[in-house]
Amino acid sequence: MGIKPHKGPRGQELAICTCCDCGATEQVRAAHGGSSGGQGRPMMSLAKEGQAIRKIEAAGWALVKKKLRCPACEQKRREANIKHCTQEEPMQKTAMTAKAKTPATVTDLRKPTPMQKRQIIGILEDVYDDDLKRYRGKETDKSVAETIGINVMPGWVAEIREDMFGPDGSNDEMETLMAEMREWRAARQKEAHNARIHLENAEGILRDIDKAIEQVAGFEKRQAAIIEAVGPKAARA
Repeated sequence: MGIKPHKGPRGQELAICTCCDCGATEQVRAAHGGSSGGQGRPMMSLAKEGQAIRKIEAAGWALVKKKLRCPACEQKRREANIKHCTQEEPMQKTAMTAKAKTPATVTDLRKPTPMQKRQIIGILEDVYDDDLKRYRGKETDKSVAETIGINVMPGWVAEIREDMFGPDGSNDEMETLMAEMREWRAARQKEAHNARIHLENAEGILRDIDKAIEQVAGFEKRQAAIIEAVGPKAARA
């Protein structure tokens, strides 16, 4: 596979990806994560190599059967496969007709290679918390599989994790989010309680004001009755 670590002009950690067919190269930012090799040459861990693969695949490159190809060569490979399948289709139909009377067979499910198992275990060692029995950060079975490459299935990661590490009930990000949600809910409940108290106090004040207005209206009526009984002189006074 054509991926090698490289130090940039300002010391940045890079990965040089080389097409196995035409030799075209492309650089991506990728942490090396390994100790230095002979003569100070950088080394790249399997986990960081998987991250470089994810970045280069996002740029249109493809990793198929441990061969890295640039977008142009990958397109050629796909077109050649389509042409090959088209040519073999009549022969396949004949073979299928010949086998139509034979009992159907069940093929074994695809399983990880020894190399893929080692890659999965290597990444799990970095991202799984043995004490808390959960993933660190935002990692999941799916993210571990994607870090290694498109040919790795999340189910393989889940099986190895369950067998050698533990459950995946949650991860650090989920626990942090749950704690923040509980804290936020408690704060809003407290605010709602305080608001209800203020509202009840305001309603009490409004009732008192309404009573005072009714009392003033009563005073005005009494005054009007006195004026009417005394006559115009009292009105002028």
